[in-house]
Amino acid sequence: MIMNNNNNNNNHNNNTFLKDNEKLYNFLNQNKETLKFLRICWVDVGNKIRCKSLSVEWILKHKPEAIHVTVTDTCMSFMAFQDSIVKDALPDGNVIFGEVYLIPDVSTITILPYNKSHAQVFGSFYKVNKTTGDLEPWKLCPRECLKKAIKELLITASLSLKGSFEEEFYLIKKNDKLSSTTNEDQELEKMLNESSQVDRNTFASFHSLDSHSAILNEILDNLSKQSIPVEQMLSESGPGQFEITVDYSDILTACDRHIIFRQTVHSVASLNGYIATFIPKLYDYQAGNGCHAHLSLWNANDDTNITPDPNSECGVGLLTQNFIGGILEHAHSLTALFNATSNSYERLKPFCWSGCSIAWGLDNKEAFVRVPSSPFSRSCTNFEVKTIDHSSNPYLAISAIIYSGLDGINKHTTPPKPTSLNPSTLSDKECKEMKISFIPSTITDAINYLKSNDYLCNSLGKEISNAYIQVKLSEESILSKLSNNHKKLKLLELY
Repeated sequence: MIMNNNNNNNNHNNNTFLKDNEKLYNFLNQNKETLKFLRICWVDVGNKIRCKSLSVEWILKHKPEAIHVTVTDTCMSFMAFQDSIVKDALPDGNVIFGEVYLIPDVSTITILPYNKSHAQVFGSFYKVNKTTGDLEPWKLCPRECLKKAIKELLITASLSLKGSFEEEFYLIKKNDKLSSTTNEDQELEKMLNESSQVDRNTFASFHSLDSHSAILNEILDNLSKQSIPVEQMLSESGPGQFEITVDYSDILTACDRHIIFRQTVHSVASLNGYIATFIPKLYDYQAGNGCHAHLSLWNANDDTNITPDPNSECGVGLLTQNFIGGILEHAHSLTALFNATSNSYERLKPFCWSGCSIAWGLDNKEAFVRVPSSPFSRSCTNFEVKTIDHSSNPYLAISAIIYSGLDGINKHTTPPKPTSLNPSTLSDKECKEMKISFIPSTITDAINYLKSNDYLCNSLGKEISNAYIQVKLSEESILSKLSNNHKKLKLLELY
């Protein structure tokens, strides 16, 4: 239900919302011959992409004062793989039912090229202050959480964060011939076995690109039509596994693009008879899917990259080292946000280049933070957080990175000595001397670290931290009772 200008008696209209409303009307009016629906999209704490759709014809006919949709304020208390409400995650104990208002960010609007009658726009949640009647950002909105963190970085340190994600995923052919008596374990095994027979190639294989060229080209074409600039593409180590990287942008745009990328790959794959999955560990003995984040700090006053410094450790400046130091200091807690399902921890193993060692170093693929070297300079323009996977809500994960990095800057945290050694080959004594430790080995342990991290939970917001923790604990209580394959099937098309 949305309110139109004939029955909206609230006095909390904001000039920015009204200006955006006008831009949205203009866009819809210009495309009214082809558009039927406007999707307003959000991502819940469990990283499930959700939306409500408004009829374009209705909007243009009734011209509501502020285009929005209402959503129950229990929406951040759902488990990602089933719409069961987690009671302990409810806002304010959910003493009374309430609504929140999903208001479009018109700068993100795009026509979906794989469903041309639909446009999509990202929204942020707002709630009415019962005292003032004003609209305020809702404390349980992940996208607003990131906007708050970006503002904090700007105000506290005059810095902005830019970045991009490496998108890794598998394409597996749908099996329409499965018997109705096939159980979950057999269903997954049959699909994976058939896919592995089709593509037996390895890392950076030209043959994989050629044999999947039709669907890959369609994915790339659909990304381009949504103004997602692709930087490079390669086949990864697993059968039907690919990596596509997207160009750098401001970090909010990078997170929005990350979600659009996942939507697009899923939709195009489905239309072509494939299942696309970003699940962290699909095959037991093949490479997993990560979404490593490449990040850099920028001076907000003159928009210059302050990360590189040829005369400092690993070619990155002191402020960036402090930022990295903060990330490493909070790494145990960050793992709960970066790796949000038990399947994640099947990927986070030594010698898998997943970054499970809490260390940093030049070109170190086993370290939590890797600094990529440059062939042309001693300085390095970005650093890479390696452990993140697609089960993580990007808005919460990046918010936590910003707050951890800010903590490092404020405390002038010096990270341990960088290393290019594989920490998994070192003895316990050597690791202790080098101040290297390892991330939690289970989602439950990681969540316990996050629960005890008052700084991070308070920075993100107590309400959204609690909702995240309670939802994840409830999800794990269900997943832990399933077989490995049944667990994978439950997550297969969610991520």
